Amino acid sequence: IRDMSIEFGESTEALAGGLYDILSASIPAEKALDVLAVAARAARAGLTDTKTAADAITTVLNAYGLSAENAGDVSDLLFSIVKRGKTTFAEIAPAIGMVATTASTAGVSLDELGSALATMTRNGVRTENAVTALNAIISTFLKPTDEAAEYARSLGFEMSSATIKSEGLAGVFARISKLPPDAISKLFPNIRALRGVLPALKNMEGFIQDMGVMGTRAGATETAYAKMTKTLSHSFRQLKQSAMVTLSVIG
Repeated sequence: IRDMSIEFGESTEALAGGLYDILSASIPAEKALDVLAVAARAARAGLTDTKTAADAITTVLNAYGLSAENAGDVSDLLFSIVKRGKTTFAEIAPAIGMVATTASTAGVSLDELGSALATMTRNGVRTENAVTALNAIISTFLKPTDEAAEYARSLGFEMSSATIKSEGLAGVFARISKLPPDAISKLFPNIRALRGVLPALKNMEGFIQDMGVMGTRAGATETAYAKMTKTLSHSFRQLKQSAMVTLSVIG
């Protein structure tokens, strides 16, 4: 933790707090420091704190049943959402947990989860509202109204989790992208879901492009981190923490 404090320019207290949260998320002890390093790098690159980054990463890992080795990939996903959408890491990190479990349960892939959030925020939906909307969209497939289910059958598909698993959100959106707003409201009577699905359907080309970015997201965190480490502010943080660690060792 002392070494990380100097490397990332963050206090040992903050890093220890992040480590505690990581262990509390049932990450194996022998992998916890690796996840902490990923979280600290993401926090510095995303201008937030390690606790927030660690919470977001471990929440997604647990929701999708992923191992600690996938922490870097989850971090890259978050930064890809920031890159393609109109949001920040500090906004998306504490919010994504609200939809991750629902998405995983319904069979929505990480790529589609990230693409949907990027598309919605880019088209004017605020981050928290986009997360709420996506949660409502997926929930509609898990528990559709009778009217929505019947109308979907008339269009040739079922409003069910099996449909999402087989066709994905992209497939479903492609099916209904040409429908008028009043028809779409029959499928998604929940106003929160409708506020998210309409912008996505209007920008299907962008959604597909987002899918491509999410699929090639490796290195997104490192790219953002490299920009931040070149700043004078980061160098000052490192110098400060180096002095603090030296004083604590002497003490």
